[in-house]
Amino acid sequence: MTSDKVPKLAVNPLTWLLIVTLWVGLLLILWRRRRAPASDDSSYGLWQRDQEALWPGRPVPVVFYYAAYVQESERRKVNVHSVQVSAMGERSVVGFCHDSHEDQIFKLSGVPGLVLVERNREELPVNDMLERMMADYTFSTESDVDDASG
Repeated sequence: MTSDKVPKLAVNPLTWLLIVTLWVGLLLILWRRRRAPASDDSSYGLWQRDQEALWPGRPVPVVFYYAAYVQESERRKVNVHSVQVSAMGERSVVGFCHDSHEDQIFKLSGVPGLVLVERNREELPVNDMLERMMADYTFSTESDVDDASG
């Protein structure tokens, strides 16, 4: 003789109350986090306000090796669209990283070697590249100059 009855799980009402409270709490946290406004008083907003743009120019495609903090250096292909300096005097470049498919900030102290400027296939030290960018050097190729002259 087999019984077709499924045994009921005896769960204490306090256990159910705890489970429901945890789920409601989790949903409220996620809902609040999604709707939280981006505030200028946040730590990111204050940090961004402290940055001073040194060069907001036409994007320059470059390739370099970058080591973030204590990580090993990785090859990065970036369209640099601005250079900025922090309140502490640390310079960084901002650009679209083709490897991570998003805008990122790269501290120049994390670039150990040369930077390859893709437009003219020229390898430069970081400081030389920055000097040329801020002097409004266009990193144009000969074909760009020929196209412009007509």
